[in-house]
Amino acid sequence: MLVMKNFEQLKKHFIDSLKDQYKLREINSFFFLLLENVKKWNRIDFNLQRLLVVDQEEELIFQNAIHSLKEEVPIQYIIGSVFFYDFSLKVNNGVLIPRPETEELVSLIENNYAFNPPVNILDIGTGSGCIILALKKIFPTSECFAIDLSNEAINVAKENASALSLEVNFTVDDVFNIDLKNQFDLIVSNPPYITLEERKNMSPNVLNHEPHNALFVYDKDPLLFYRSIAEIGLNNLNNNGKIYFEINEEYGHEVVSLLKELGYVNCMLIKDMQQKNRFVSAILK
Repeated sequence: MLVMKNFEQLKKHFIDSLKDQYKLREINSFFFLLLENVKKWNRIDFNLQRLLVVDQEEELIFQNAIHSLKEEVPIQYIIGSVFFYDFSLKVNNGVLIPRPETEELVSLIENNYAFNPPVNILDIGTGSGCIILALKKIFPTSECFAIDLSNEAINVAKENASALSLEVNFTVDDVFNIDLKNQFDLIVSNPPYITLEERKNMSPNVLNHEPHNALFVYDKDPLLFYRSIAEIGLNNLNNNGKIYFEINEEYGHEVVSLLKELGYVNCMLIKDMQQKNRFVSAILK
């Protein structure tokens, strides 16, 4: 093991070890995320204390992180957490890493329900629990439910709910074979929407490490999950209940058409901050 005397030397070693694989801006971001996780330091703290001696345990953490980053493991999995909306969530390779677009979805729902919170909310394909936990924080009086096919994902979501002291009803269930007893004012889902054909355009850190069952849908039926979830809504949404999807930008108009065919109204295709078709909302009368 290399022996770094201080954190300034540790940073230089970290950059030198990764500079052939990542851009400097990315490496700096990785370093300070790790530093915050290990020392609870921000960049100002580092500048003030950069000559502090690094102990062996701290050095080992950074050395292991360098090794994982060379294997293109996402930094969120390395530190075991991600910041979402206004709180920290546990993540591991059994759950998808929440994206900024999903924060936009939560914000969209928050704004649309600002004066009339939903009584009951269902999140389908909850993963880490990011959407339903954010909504429970925003709407504390709402009764919240979430399902996922993965036992591992549900366990992670439950841990996150416990850490945040939020009460959500989590269940392992299959969206294609489900019998819900409750009625809901709001159903929300960020289902798998990347087609297998699109895999060739994905970065290795996503393709090789994030759960494929949370990412991919068959090329021959890219609307598979939207159709099934929309049909659940037909049976389990209250009158004037709403459904919200995060979508593949290539299939926005198709999702809107599907919802209209099933009898939904006020079907809206909404762009994200990058001006890509990213969300669909609709109402069931």
